Amino acid sequence: MAVLAKSVEGVEISWRDGSRTVPLFTRDEMKRYWPKVVAAALEWKKDEGDAVELPVTVILAALQRRYPEVTREELKSNLTTTLRDLWQELWALSYLNLEADRGPMQ
Repeated sequence: MAVLAKSVEGVEISWRDGSRTVPLFTRDEMKRYWPKVVAAALEWKKDEGDAVELPVTVILAALQRRYPEVTREELKSNLTTTLRDLWQELWALSYLNLEADRGPMQ
């Protein structure tokens, strides 16, 4: 899977039959998953834990909002070495979107 484009709609990735757009994470998804992401990052730095399952779970949750028929197996079969790039892009863009949504600070 290659990251093809990014926009306020999400991150477009290559897919077997064309492409899919993974929507940005919602505020609720960010709140729910962030503690797990922080904990997993610590495990990954120590080479403990599974570096693929958490990103797959979080990306699948976002992807299924737009494509409810996508399964975990289908997502995993489309993953390549660009998983880390997709993961980083989604978090960065989602955070920027969340901050922009708050409006100007007084």
